[in-house]
Amino acid sequence: MSEITEEQLAKFQQVFEEYEEDFGGVVKRKQIGRILRACGGNPSKALIAELVGTGLPDDKLKFSDFVDIAGIELANISLDGIDEDKLREMFDVLDREEVGILNLKELKSLLTSVGDEKLTGEEVDHVLKRIDKDGDQKMNFKEFVRLMSM
Repeated sequence: MSEITEEQLAKFQQVFEEYEEDFGGVVKRKQIGRILRACGGNPSKALIAELVGTGLPDDKLKFSDFVDIAGIELANISLDGIDEDKLREMFDVLDREEVGILNLKELKSLLTSVGDEKLTGEEVDHVLKRIDKDGDQKMNFKEFVRLMSM
């Protein structure tokens, strides 16, 4: 098994904190798949089910529990991420009006209605609030890159 580097651990902690409930240092066990994907992993549904059912009796996980349970998967995640050209292509697809700005209301609608693991409105609000630093309810490319690198 590969070891998790300090750089990876710091990045994963940052992502984990984005999913914390009320900044209390814990996440719900069912969020493991989302967190792994946000870290850059691509876990299968079977792996997620296995990880969710592993070990601890409590529904809440601290970061150290998350690393213990998902360590092998985390160790195999590269921090290289998506290159800026691909991010720009993604942003341009979402920027329907071609003004260099994404409407957070439309983005929220997309994130809560598309994909196998749809996010709840509350989860999207939590993440977008931390991304939209200027509070203008719009996302520029810089903010989009930050969102995609979480």
